Amino acid sequence: MESLPITRTAASLLAVLLGAVTLAGCGGGGSSDATASSVTAQTTTPRIARATDRLPAMDLTDAPTFDADPAGAAAQIARYWTGYQLPTGDVVDPIYQRAGIRYSEAEWAYVALHLAARTPDPQLEAFGLDAANWVAERPQVHKTRPSSFEDADMAGLAVDLEKLPASPEKDRVAAKVKRWLAGYRPALLFDDKYHTNKSLVEAVGILDMLDAGVKLPRAAFWRARAMAVIGTSMPSVARAYTTSTPMGATTVFSDPPKNPISYHALTLGYLARATQILGRKTPIETRRLLVHMARGLVFLTGPDGDFAQWGRSQAQAWASSLGAYGLRVAAPYATARERGRMYATANQLLRRMQAAYHQGPYGLYYVPAFADLDRPYVEPRGVDPYANAVTYIPLALKGLAWLPDAPKVPTGDDATPERDAAATAVPGVTRLNPGTNGESVVVRRPRLWFGVRPAGMLDGNHGYDLRYDFGPFVAKVRNGDGAWVDVLRPRPATTGKAVDSAGPVLVTPSGNAYPTADGVRTTAAGVVTLDVAWMRGTSSVARGTVTLTPQAAGLRMTTSAAPAGTRFQVSVFARDPKLGKGTIRDGTALARVGRGLARVDPRARYGSAYDRVQDRVLVDYPDGAPVSITYGLAGS
Repeated sequence: MESLPITRTAASLLAVLLGAVTLAGCGGGGSSDATASSVTAQTTTPRIARATDRLPAMDLTDAPTFDADPAGAAAQIARYWTGYQLPTGDVVDPIYQRAGIRYSEAEWAYVALHLAARTPDPQLEAFGLDAANWVAERPQVHKTRPSSFEDADMAGLAVDLEKLPASPEKDRVAAKVKRWLAGYRPALLFDDKYHTNKSLVEAVGILDMLDAGVKLPRAAFWRARAMAVIGTSMPSVARAYTTSTPMGATTVFSDPPKNPISYHALTLGYLARATQILGRKTPIETRRLLVHMARGLVFLTGPDGDFAQWGRSQAQAWASSLGAYGLRVAAPYATARERGRMYATANQLLRRMQAAYHQGPYGLYYVPAFADLDRPYVEPRGVDPYANAVTYIPLALKGLAWLPDAPKVPTGDDATPERDAAATAVPGVTRLNPGTNGESVVVRRPRLWFGVRPAGMLDGNHGYDLRYDFGPFVAKVRNGDGAWVDVLRPRPATTGKAVDSAGPVLVTPSGNAYPTADGVRTTAAGVVTLDVAWMRGTSSVARGTVTLTPQAAGLRMTTSAAPAGTRFQVSVFARDPKLGKGTIRDGTALARVGRGLARVDPRARYGSAYDRVQDRVLVDYPDGAPVSITYGLAGS
């Protein structure tokens, strides 16, 4: 391995020895230009001496905000993280307290250099060069463990290195990066077909490699393959996940056939990136798909900017930032009416990200559950095993760093949270991906927004993860102060070897049967009726209905009667359940369970990306009685 330049190494060691206490996160708020003007007065970030060290908490006082100055906020957080870079160039995860976690160095290198290329920042440039150098000294990974995101990040930073002023260190690293990229071998792009979001990520990487002048063997072949994915295969596959809505053709699409919605936002963000790289050469089918996917995100984003309540990578921060970027790139291609909805939805995503994620000692929580119980260095149980701070924080910052590249948003005095919430509203009932495993039904009314998944978690489906469960996955009610309040907690992340469900589960003498819907009926008033089969294995045990009916300030779920000799059981997940007569209270939320008998299940505790700890309250409906449970606000 080549050694670092003596001046850089000495500076790193000196920062550790002196224990510099002034953090780089002391920038002020305001526009990106204001943030840039403070670069000349930057201070030295303290550096850890070993992987088991932790930095003093980041100072977020007067910090730039994600909604007002996304690139400035991203730069401030990235400058703080320079303190977690070891002299070798790799970056330490402060939770796991180890470095070298796959593709995190490439993520940080790309984010830092992209920001520095836009607004001169010596500290971020040095951070990015060291991280890029660490990756470039490991060309063997192309043969042993190629990574779509690592390749795309290195390709993107190769473009940004071309924009930075010449220097011996920059030129040395740039040459190494290009040699590293010239050894490219596909991680997924073995054909010209779209398979998952990684197909698109790799195709974007190829476009950047060629723009950076990388001497890629068979360059014309790889460009043709990338364009086939972006312009032909991806739009073709997406047609199966496109339906007609009040906004027109609408697509929810990422990783067929399950299409977890967090990855819909990631895929939208990378499709927007491809569109910006190609410019006028973007195929018309690609632009059309970009608009269709942006419409899908408008429907799936709550009135408070909350997004990605179901599926894997639930509520990850990067879904908000990449989704907002994708919306802003798509908006100019849309009609004037829906353009406003796209801008407003992007604003809401960023405001929610600012409120729920921009906090903690390292600048950004990659899921909201980190804020629970004030344990920032203990990963919540509801986080996916592949997620970590050192990789997923820069992935979230990437969307923020890309936002200034998007077309400028028309200015005006009407971009307030209240008006944006109203602008995003598409009243009524909308079915997205009807008839597929990833179907969502969303309903918007003046004081209620809720979503339903008709597909059940049957044998082997979704790895027995309750985040893919049947039934309502989110319900928000607008309170008297105008704030949107969750009256139903998003499902927890689970793993296991048997089917599970929040129900309604049919309890029979022969064992439980689990719901899945093969028909959906809706009304203009927002009533959703699911035609349900209760399954045990591959056999249907009983049939009936589950109906979700909007209330004045809540959501009521009812069922048809249970067959003779059976009963229904429903689970309510709550952070701090208080059981009363016919009620379950959880903070300001109140579930009225009617004839149901409620008890807290003592066998296990759960967690989601929203809640570090959830209790499971089991509600039994005896003697075949139908379920009747209303989710609403206490006191309403």
